[in-house]
Amino acid sequence: MAMKASALLALVIILAAVHVESATITPATPASQDVITADIQVFGSTSYGAPSTVVSGNMIRTDLPVLGVDAFPGPDKHIFVSFGPLQPGTYTYQVFFVIDGVPALLSQQTIVVAPAVPALNEVYLSLLAISLAAAGSFALDGCR
Repeated sequence: MAMKASALLALVIILAAVHVESATITPATPASQDVITADIQVFGSTSYGAPSTVVSGNMIRTDLPVLGVDAFPGPDKHIFVSFGPLQPGTYTYQVFFVIDGVPALLSQQTIVVAPAVPALNEVYLSLLAISLAAAGSFALDGCR
């Protein structure tokens, strides 16, 4: 069993070296109120278990448990994970394959989270619109 796991780990590491890609982060420039979704492109010939994501300080880590590798390659798959909202700051996002408890880094990238942009609630936004309309009407009447 250990020989099979070692061979599987070696195969996945070789595939990862040939096929290293970053996850696609949505939104591309997240703010502190956003839930972030990572679209991780993985090998179509590999079977995966449920991913797990942990945020610890400024490190975000997603583990993709590898269940097996098919003999024939298939089209790439996409695995989606969500995390956040996060505090403003710079984070390192890492994605690992995990085979029999042994992690292998698939990708690493930086995510910069901006402070939330304050927004008016609907009541204040409506009051602002009415005030601007009244000021505009008064200004136009004064020009006659």
